Amino acid sequence: MTARLIAALVLAAGCRREPAPGDPCESRDRRCRDRTTELACEGGKLIEVPCKGPKGCVEEPMKLRCDVTGNATGDPCPTDAEGSGACLQAGKAWVVCRGGRYAVEPCRGVRGCREQGGKLACDQTVAEPGDACARQTGACSPDGLSALVCEDARFVFQARCTGEGGCSVHADEITCDLGKLQRERR
Repeated sequence: MTARLIAALVLAAGCRREPAPGDPCESRDRRCRDRTTELACEGGKLIEVPCKGPKGCVEEPMKLRCDVTGNATGDPCPTDAEGSGACLQAGKAWVVCRGGRYAVEPCRGVRGCREQGGKLACDQTVAEPGDACARQTGACSPDGLSALVCEDARFVFQARCTGEGGCSVHADEITCDLGKLQRERR
């Protein structure tokens, strides 16, 4: 080998390129690309995940923190982060990772957004038509006069609760007092 070739090989070996989106990765590879962006592994390739909250992206010993409190619906997230996110608006909403995208959703129920058993939970037993939903099957409207059901990832009107009891929530079970109509059916 010539001296020039040896020098070129030594220089090339000392130059390391920073990882970039699309580069191959292992499933748990995570790092801050910059102050507001995490690089996370998705399907064997690095993807950019925005960290739009005020704390941004920070690498701590043995842990990476990506503040998603400023993220918006539709921002990308790695699917291994499914169900993770952050509480917003003093627990009245949350930003949560679902199917590779963040969603910002209201948590109108009395328990709001909270940590429960090491995971985030959002009380959606109270909702408005059009609110996003995932697993919750039913909810009461904020005025307690309507029952809603989750269809195609959105709450929709199900019934007017005209009876004295209105729509109520007890132990996560939705009850709708249909009033006179309900009594006539018995």
